[in-house]
Amino acid sequence: MLLGDNYKVSGWHDKKWQLSRFIVAEKLLDFSNITSWIDIGCGTGDFFNFILNKYEIEDVIGIDTNKKSIDISKKLNERFDIKYIIDDFLNIVPSEKYDLVTFSGVLQLFPHNKLSLIINKLKEYSNNLIWIDTLNYSNGLSVRDGEGYYRYEINYLKNNINDVYKIGTFNIDNAIDYKQYQDEMIYVIIGKNKK
Repeated sequence: MLLGDNYKVSGWHDKKWQLSRFIVAEKLLDFSNITSWIDIGCGTGDFFNFILNKYEIEDVIGIDTNKKSIDISKKLNERFDIKYIIDDFLNIVPSEKYDLVTFSGVLQLFPHNKLSLIINKLKEYSNNLIWIDTLNYSNGLSVRDGEGYYRYEINYLKNNINDVYKIGTFNIDNAIDYKQYQDEMIYVIIGKNKK
């Protein structure tokens, strides 16, 4: 099963909106050289399913605060060896570091005044790469949109995150030729990508 209706549990408009993030990440990251991966805010595990059906990664961890989402991920990804932690990633002291830390579709849940705290915590989990994607808000104001999410602006992130390897935007049209949503997403890669 690939994606199914799990996007609804995670709050995405539809499968294609959710899938676009995974497609862009796969294009920009070299998953063939990743041996350990932690997905913070893994939700229902759709990102795992998308990647692990194509790449073999030895050590995979999912963290989420929502037990229902973790249970869905376990069922969706039962053929893969994924360890799960039900907790707030900010409360955990990482016991190891991972080649790839992903924070996909999660940053928009946090206000701008938490950005430094979040980036520093993500770096505690990472020995190489951090992938972040989030909703874009073109005028950079720290306000919540009509759906309750905080939107970030690319220049704000450029100016407030150190060690950025690559930063850019994408929209649904570019990722999968889907025209219903015109909002751009921002991606940030921190660390050294070999792709």
